[in-house]
Amino acid sequence: AHQVDPRLVAGTDWPALAGALDRAHRSGYNLKAHLPGLAAQASLSDEWPARTLQYRLLDGCPASIMTIPAHTQQRIDREHAEQARERMRTPEPGHSGRHSHPVSPSAGGVRR
Repeated sequence: AHQVDPRLVAGTDWPALAGALDRAHRSGYNLKAHLPGLAAQASLSDEWPARTLQYRLLDGCPASIMTIPAHTQQRIDREHAEQARERMRTPEPGHSGRHSHPVSPSAGGVRR
């Protein structure tokens, strides 16, 4: 990565690219052959050059996408669902929890 552009390893966005590069390499993706071309597609972002290249790598090598185990994803989904249910039960500060616009029966029950 440093040979392609020294900025890639200098920023805070480097660890995410490094992980994607590692996953791509382990899948058999030829980084030596493809990485320079991915970097040359267009200018890399001045602010986040490694992130820009990471997105290009993700498009070019799906194996570079980080996955999580199914049981972890299920736990995350349950937590998000519970958080959403809690938000629905608890009105936001300054709101009564009631809709401020009546439901129109002629609109099929759609709030206006």
